[in-house]
Amino acid sequence: MSEGDSVAVSVGRMNGSPVAGQRTEAPLSRIVSSAMLIHAVSAMVELGVVERMSDGPRPVSELAREVGVPEERLLVVLRAVTAAELVVQTAPGVFALSPAGNHLRPDDPLGLRDLFRMCTYGDLF
Repeated sequence: MSEGDSVAVSVGRMNGSPVAGQRTEAPLSRIVSSAMLIHAVSAMVELGVVERMSDGPRPVSELAREVGVPEERLLVVLRAVTAAELVVQTAPGVFALSPAGNHLRPDDPLGLRDLFRMCTYGDLF
């Protein structure tokens, strides 16, 4: 790339026009993905799914019945937190907390569940 090309790219970025090959929606996609993940983790915590998974792998059908939500909706949540490595799928339709997901348990000594709730709801206590 010559010096002239560098200036042209800089000018293009300064006036807000996209640079060739740049995904202009990527920053917004990351924000939306983060928001969706926060809601998924929140659902896991607030519905009591984390506690129900504390003793090991559980079928999504049982979890959904116990927390009173449609199985297909809970499956969406579980897939999202699986992608974030908070949950692992141990068999088709069966999920368990990962080592990272265990930090969402109410008895976890690090208290990350409380920190998460404080950051999402403003709950300090």
